[in-house]
Amino acid sequence: MDFQFCAAYELPLTDLADLFTRAFANYIGGAVHMDARFLSSVLAKENVDLGLSQLILEADRPVGFGLMSRQGNTSRLAGMGIVPESQGQQVGFRLLSHLLQQGRERHETHMVLEAFEQNTRAVKLYQKAGFQIVQRLYGYHAERLPGETAAHLRESDCYTVAKALVQWGDADLPWQVSGTTLARLGHPNRAYILDQAMAVISDPTQETIYLRCLLVPLPHRNQGQGSRLLRALAAAFPQKQWAIQALCPEGYGIGFFEKRGFIRQPLNQLLMAIAL
Repeated sequence: MDFQFCAAYELPLTDLADLFTRAFANYIGGAVHMDARFLSSVLAKENVDLGLSQLILEADRPVGFGLMSRQGNTSRLAGMGIVPESQGQQVGFRLLSHLLQQGRERHETHMVLEAFEQNTRAVKLYQKAGFQIVQRLYGYHAERLPGETAAHLRESDCYTVAKALVQWGDADLPWQVSGTTLARLGHPNRAYILDQAMAVISDPTQETIYLRCLLVPLPHRNQGQGSRLLRALAAAFPQKQWAIQALCPEGYGIGFFEKRGFIRQPLNQLLMAIAL
């Protein structure tokens, strides 16, 4: 079969959104229904470059895509999908090989991605291409969290927390929860500070609030500040369910969140990387 490649910007955004929806129709994390507006927000938040991103075409018809982000000499495969009728034909491997070769030609040193561990077909594809597992990432849910009102809880902004996360966060955090990604968030996401502890949460008017970041700068750790901030947020937004996306490194989940009422979810991701 003869395949061609082209930059993703050559496809109108509405058509790219439709391609995304078709490719993720049977996704293990649930079907994804994408439209141009939603896709544009995803591309902006995850710093996707449509010039680096690629389409794979069969007889001039797009049958798959690979969305690429880049920071310094490292790139990230932010999303890859193949339409159902073209799956099982090595199309994904050809596209992935093409993306890796392009990264080498750009003189990048590494490429990273996240994949659900339970999506064994995808994980095997990435391993076949040379990706190695770096760490496991877990998601959590809590029906209710114990609250404790803190009078000096104050609202900040996501960019302030993002700058602190760049300074104090672990270097191997997944890109979606790194400081450079959080810096792109704004309303309706909210940021809060209690003493030196900081957090970013999703829209608190919704039934479920996602905890996007919880940070205590290194000099102030092991003083209970993270726990107090978590209780203060629970008190500020009572009767809410809380969740953490499957982007939480295993050590943080076991060492902190599971001890404070969060329940691990059945699907987890793998952070994977390859040296180019």
